[in-house]
Amino acid sequence: MEKLYVKNPAGNRRLVEVYDGNIAKEILPLLERQNNNLKGLFLSERDLRNIIVTNYDEVVPIDRRWSSSTLLATKGREVRVILPYNTDGKLTGTAEFAFGLIDSYGTGSDISDKWNKIEGSGVYVRNLEDWFREGSDGRLIGLNNNMTEEEAMNCPILRTKLGDSFYVDSKFSRGKEKADEIIRRIFEIGKREYGYEKMMGQYFPKISNNGVLRFSSVGDIGTHSISDSRESSEGNIAFYKAA
Repeated sequence: MEKLYVKNPAGNRRLVEVYDGNIAKEILPLLERQNNNLKGLFLSERDLRNIIVTNYDEVVPIDRRWSSSTLLATKGREVRVILPYNTDGKLTGTAEFAFGLIDSYGTGSDISDKWNKIEGSGVYVRNLEDWFREGSDGRLIGLNNNMTEEEAMNCPILRTKLGDSFYVDSKFSRGKEKADEIIRRIFEIGKREYGYEKMMGQYFPKISNNGVLRFSSVGDIGTHSISDSRESSEGNIAFYKAA
């Protein structure tokens, strides 16, 4: 286990990396339902992205990949995004149930018999085609490919994960402006440090008729800041604990 110290607007805290591959056993004991802070929380994709852009100039975790507590479930063409916490930092019942389905490799390989239980508060459901805008060539912009800043700004699944109030209900909303800020800052750093023009691709597991459940891992700026839910996307697991 390695500790990476960062600043946070909420106060002095430390980010703790967990390398143990037995994910399920590590997650649940560390989940503490705390209001108005991140103590003990297994960080969501939105939290991790906010940390990266807020702390980049002080602490630069180059070429790291972080498993987030934001979950992606697919079954055929249906895709469900599971946001783990509301704005008070309370873990949803659906997320807690879903965590219990994750195996030691960070995936729920076939959850077809549990599919109908992956619903409720914090769960957003669309067909694959509706999570992405269609390009002039017919491709889904951002699906398994990186995006320009303008494309990322208009990507429904990315903005849902970031808590844009247009896409999520008030219990999970972080505001449109905050989503804009995170995307804009990621591209600003990516262009400045690496010359990247395209970033933040949304990489999905192979589509099948089985119900598949995975964490959404987040790449740092140096890895194009992608969201990755493929079979090979395991990352370090990050928790916040009081300093």
